[in-house]
Amino acid sequence: MKQGVLIAASLGLAVLLLGALVIVAEIDTDILIAALSRVGWGNFLLIALSTTCILLLSAVKWKIVAERFWPESAHRPGGLFPYFFYTSLGTAVGQFLPLHASTIAVRGVGMRLNNRTPIMQSMVSSFVEQIFDVLVPLAFAVPALLMVLGHIGLPAFWASSVTLLAVCGPLVIVLLPRLLRVTDGPTSGSGRLARRVAWLRERCGPYVRKADARLLWQLYALSLIRFAVVAAATVFIAWAGEFDIAPASILVGLPLVMLSNLLVLTPAGAGIVEWTWSGLLFGLGVGFAAATEFALASRLLGIGTMLLLTVVLYLLRPLISVTRGLIRGTPAV
Repeated sequence: MKQGVLIAASLGLAVLLLGALVIVAEIDTDILIAALSRVGWGNFLLIALSTTCILLLSAVKWKIVAERFWPESAHRPGGLFPYFFYTSLGTAVGQFLPLHASTIAVRGVGMRLNNRTPIMQSMVSSFVEQIFDVLVPLAFAVPALLMVLGHIGLPAFWASSVTLLAVCGPLVIVLLPRLLRVTDGPTSGSGRLARRVAWLRERCGPYVRKADARLLWQLYALSLIRFAVVAAATVFIAWAGEFDIAPASILVGLPLVMLSNLLVLTPAGAGIVEWTWSGLLFGLGVGFAAATEFALASRLLGIGTMLLLTVVLYLLRPLISVTRGLIRGTPAV
């Protein structure tokens, strides 16, 4: 009952924020439909392809972590496909429920039902897989904010962002394995929090301590590639929709928008992300209405491509299972 109330409140807040933004920016349905029609089906399929690449990179990272923590995962049926399918399904569900929690939960339950993988394995590996997906935009965030506020220019933005990436990434890779060693040793205290910490240590400790430098370098590199694909796809949406927004403005605003998506107040940050886009682009000299039109079109295109990919992967599941069974004699996924 409580969860239902929270979900309803989250959806209600999203509708309220989006409605307020549409009213403030004076955007009507005809304007939004015209923007989407300018994209065209060919460009829509290219956007869907970029979404596929983004989710595929996340699935590859998840599989790498799972097989490092639990080597027996490499011998489970399906190969990369179940990681890809449940990543896509979790992200699609996350468009209507809190995104990151939905992704982790759907991954865990899905792998449990279809591959008999313990839920904790999938959830822990999912959490670790996403660490650098937060770190990379975070490295861009401070320079981006300084540029939006007018304190630095574009060259300084790129120079400081690259410097932060070069420093923060290796620093986290060095420090994270040491921080994870807090899972060693007894837990002091006897309260509810202490019991939860002890439970997490018992269940997760033996595995997360396997997050060595080699694994973290792999995740960091793949997260950098993933960020680059997200950036390219976002710039492409602006170009395909013929929005009068410079690519540099999008690249500066994107890291802060991605971080705003971490707020779990609304499904997939709905309303929060759009207000962030509109405010940041307005601060960079883009008209507020044009910025809002771009933000809303990006949301609708994202949902559309996500649902399309999930349906395609669902329909492919029997074919993948039969093909793998014929080649390797493996059971269905």
